[in-house]
Amino acid sequence: MGYAGKSSPHVIIWMGVLPGSLSVTDGIEVAIHSKTILSAFSIDDVRVEIRESEVTRSAKMYKPALEYNTTARIQGPFSTALGLPICAQATPCIQGTGGFFISDPRDPGRLYLVTARHVVFPPNEDNDKLYQHNNSGQHCRNVLPLGDATLEEHVMDIESKICLLKRIIIEDLEDQLKAAEWTDGEDAEAERNRVLSRLEEGKEALEAYEGFLKDISRDWAKQEDCVLGHVTLSPPIGLNVGEEGFTEDWAVIKVDNSKIDKTNFVGNAIDLGTTIPFGKFTARMRTYPPPFNNPGNRLLEFYGTISDDEMWKPSLKTLKLHYNNDPCIMVIKGGPDLKVGLLNTIRSFTRYYFKGQPSQMSKEVSVLPRDHL
Repeated sequence: MGYAGKSSPHVIIWMGVLPGSLSVTDGIEVAIHSKTILSAFSIDDVRVEIRESEVTRSAKMYKPALEYNTTARIQGPFSTALGLPICAQATPCIQGTGGFFISDPRDPGRLYLVTARHVVFPPNEDNDKLYQHNNSGQHCRNVLPLGDATLEEHVMDIESKICLLKRIIIEDLEDQLKAAEWTDGEDAEAERNRVLSRLEEGKEALEAYEGFLKDISRDWAKQEDCVLGHVTLSPPIGLNVGEEGFTEDWAVIKVDNSKIDKTNFVGNAIDLGTTIPFGKFTARMRTYPPPFNNPGNRLLEFYGTISDDEMWKPSLKTLKLHYNNDPCIMVIKGGPDLKVGLLNTIRSFTRYYFKGQPSQMSKEVSVLPRDHL
């Protein structure tokens, strides 16, 4: 540890003790005794410090893992890629999706997440008024990265994969290995090597899955350890807004730096995942122009915006697909299951019903599913 602007920082042995648990006299004695032990081994350039501190568990988000990582597929819902599932801590049974990240030049180093208001303020659960968090003493509308049911679902999915590895794959491969050991002939050795290789892969996967499950069970068990951040600004849901009459529905979440920082943040990128094979996904994304380039690290970065005019009528500059000879904008939704859709230029008219209020009409953009090639 050192200080900015100073070279050759001291090496420090830093011992943490619970606040109020150690007197000054005892602390000095411990520090001197520790220094004596170091000096006995001719280690004289190390300092010893004792500080009051407490260790707390925190459910820090994961950086999207590369393909070689055995747990890449199951880490998705716990990663910082776009499409992360979120919910308000007050309503963990109502879940939505984090939209995209933004920053504020007036607050360097701080990250914000934009989502829909109805995700963190369910329309019939609040009075639909302007929410603005201004000071540290104000009650926070905390946001969790996963709702209770979704977290339980993912934990059960990991447990089922572990069970599958134990009871079916590994046991079956061990039986195949026993059978191969009793086999003679030219192919016997090749068969044994094949089975041994798969058995080793299965055992490595089992160890990785069990380790990941242990970490999740430890760090994500309590809601207070999983708070992603809190809502800092959200206007009421607006219907039939502006000349075009669209719906206004957004909220900004101030992200806790202990959950997402420079070690795990990958920017506004969607993890294309491993569920859709590379060739199949590329075929779904056949575009003209330009050709779609599947990123090698599976992280498809997004930037910029398109105008309202282009949303109504795609131009040659807009990523598009000739579908039944009709050009249309491609839309990708990240998350546990990657989705590819088509943006419909025909606007959807939606009637909203809020508790205790007359119904209202508003326009929205509709996205059509594209689940076939």
